[in-house]
Amino acid sequence: MNTIPSHNRRKLIQLGALGGLSLLPAGSLFAADKEESKSTETEKDQKPEKMLRVIAIGAGGRAVGNIKPLEKHKAVEFVGFCDVDTRMMNRWKKSYPDALYLQDYRVFFRDHLDKFDAVVMSTPDHSHAPIILTAMAADKHIYAEKPLVHQLDELRMVRNAVAAKPKLVTQMGNQRSCMKGKMEIVEMLRNGELGKIKEAWVWVGRMKASGYFVDPWLDQYPEAKPAPEELDWELWKSCSKAKVGYHPDMARAKWRAFWEYGSGPIGDWGCHILDTLFYGLNLESGPLAVKTEAPRGPSKVSVGTYLQSTMTFKGNAQTSGDFLEIHFNDGPISPPNLSYGLPRKLKPQSNMTLIVTEAGTLLTTAVGGWKLYKDGKDISASVTIPKVKPRHHWHDWVDNCLGAKKPLWSPLDVGSLITEAALLPVKASVFQGRELGWDSKACRFDLEEANAKVVSREYADGFGIPKEFV
Repeated sequence: MNTIPSHNRRKLIQLGALGGLSLLPAGSLFAADKEESKSTETEKDQKPEKMLRVIAIGAGGRAVGNIKPLEKHKAVEFVGFCDVDTRMMNRWKKSYPDALYLQDYRVFFRDHLDKFDAVVMSTPDHSHAPIILTAMAADKHIYAEKPLVHQLDELRMVRNAVAAKPKLVTQMGNQRSCMKGKMEIVEMLRNGELGKIKEAWVWVGRMKASGYFVDPWLDQYPEAKPAPEELDWELWKSCSKAKVGYHPDMARAKWRAFWEYGSGPIGDWGCHILDTLFYGLNLESGPLAVKTEAPRGPSKVSVGTYLQSTMTFKGNAQTSGDFLEIHFNDGPISPPNLSYGLPRKLKPQSNMTLIVTEAGTLLTTAVGGWKLYKDGKDISASVTIPKVKPRHHWHDWVDNCLGAKKPLWSPLDVGSLITEAALLPVKASVFQGRELGWDSKACRFDLEEANAKVVSREYADGFGIPKEFV
C-alpha cells in the first residue's frame, strides 16, 4: 500500500535520485545470478587447481557453523585460528596441530600476511567492519557474518572497499538464501509469476531472557564479573570505547541486545528474512525513508523491542506503484490475517516474510517454506514452480576465491544493501514515530540529530578503519 502523503513524494524521489545506491547499471546487480540459476551445467566434479589458505577470526559459537562446512571443501586449508577466548581455539588443535593460534586478529595482519589468502569472520557485530576492512586492505578474500556491519556509516566504508578492491571475493553469511524454497520464490518474483508486488512485511520473534537477548529492558549493563583467565575482555571489546565490564551472559550471546555491541532481534535476523525481497525484486538501492514506532524502548544501553517500522523504497518495474513499503516488526507483531487474505485461524511463525502480490499473499519462512493465499484459501498449487540449480553457500565462495565465476548470495555489495534495511528500523527507533529521510549513498539522515546519535561511532585506539576506506 503506497500510503506516503503526496506532499512527501517529491522529497523522497529527490532523495532517491541523489542518494540511492546504484553499484552497477540497472538490473545488472542480480543479472548474472538470474542467468546462472537457469543453467543445467553441473560443476560438482570440478577440482580447483590450488588450495585456499584460510584463517578463522572467531573460533567458537557461530564460527563453528561456518568452519565445519568449509572444512568439507577439498581445496580449503585452515592455517590459523583467532579467538579472544583460548578455549574456543583449543577445540581445533587436534585437527589442525600446525595451524597458528592467536587471540588478537591484528597480529595476523601485522606479522603473517604471507601465510593466508582468505578470512572467515564470525565475531560480535561491533567488530565486523574493522575486521572486514582490515582484511580487504590487506587484499584478502573475506567471508563475513551478518549483519555485515554495526554502524550505518560503516556501510559506506564497506562499499568504498568493494569499489577499490574488485578482485577480492566477498560473501555475507546469510546461508539460508541458498535454500531451494527461497531460490524458487526469488525466481517466481523475478519472472512475473505472481504479478506486481504491492507491499511486504517481515517480522521476528519475541526477545527471550533465556536466549540471545535481555528481558526486561535494561537501563544499565549487567554487574561486572571477573573475566576468566582464558578470555581477554579488552580484546573482546576491540573497537568499543565504552567502559563495560565482563559478564558471562554478555560475552556468550546477549551482547546482541545492547546498543554498543548488537542491534536486537531485528538486526540479528533481518538479513535472513529480507534477502528474498532484495533478490526477488531487484532492489538495488537503499530505503528512501524509515519510520519506527517504539512503544517500549529503547533504553540507554539496550535495544528496545516491540518495534513497528516502515521503510519506503523507490518502486521499479516489478512493483505496483512508484513506491514500495516494507514493514519490519518484532515481538508478537505480524500482519492481520484477514487484511491480507490469510486464513482467519492461521498463526504465522516467528521470522517470516509476507509479500502481497497481484496473484495473492505469499507467506514464507526464513528457510524457504512457502504458501500462497488468496481470500483465505491456499492457492499454492495454482502457480508454476521454477526449477532452480542447487547451490552451496560456503563452497561457491571458496570456488570463486580460486578463480571460478559462480554467482554468490550475497557478496558484500548486495550484503550491504540487505544489512542497511536490517539496521535502519532499529536505529530509527531512537526517534520513534518520526519519519526520517535516508540518503543511502552518503549514509546520512535528513535529521542532523539522528546523524550525530545513530550513524557512526568512535573507535578505540588500534582498532579503527583503514584510512583508505574511510
